[in-house]
Amino acid sequence: MSYTFTVLLDRVPTDDEIEAGMRTPTGVSGIDHDPPAATMSVDDVSSWAEAFAEGVAEVQELGVRVIGFAHDADDNYVTEEDLAVRFGLSQRYVLELATDVVGPGGFPPRVEDDDGSPLEYWHWAPTREWFRKHFGDDVADRFDREIDTADRAIKSR
Repeated sequence: MSYTFTVLLDRVPTDDEIEAGMRTPTGVSGIDHDPPAATMSVDDVSSWAEAFAEGVAEVQELGVRVIGFAHDADDNYVTEEDLAVRFGLSQRYVLELATDVVGPGGFPPRVEDDDGSPLEYWHWAPTREWFRKHFGDDVADRFDREIDTADRAIKSR
């Protein structure tokens, strides 16, 4: 599985640290300056916990300290793979839910391009609320709980 997440940093990395981060196995894919944060993707791991541990270790090897996990998921766009990971489902099942092959129907529509054609992703917040309505809080809040747990672990160090 592939996991993408954003960690909060104690400072903005230098240009050299950013360049080195782009070459790490996790692959830092973006740096924000206010607040200082790094977005990364970790592939070929079996859980969020493993992805977080690997990503945090690599960022900290660059000399930048991770101070928490960003949790502004309501603004995110998510793909089938993202939804599968966040809800602990297969991609195929997510696609079947999204196309009303299985499940209760009414899955949120994909984000549309300027010309109205559907793109390959959804808005996170309405999709999470659809899962909450049809599968309950335990499934809908799974991702939030994992991010919160990782955030508390980082802040307790």
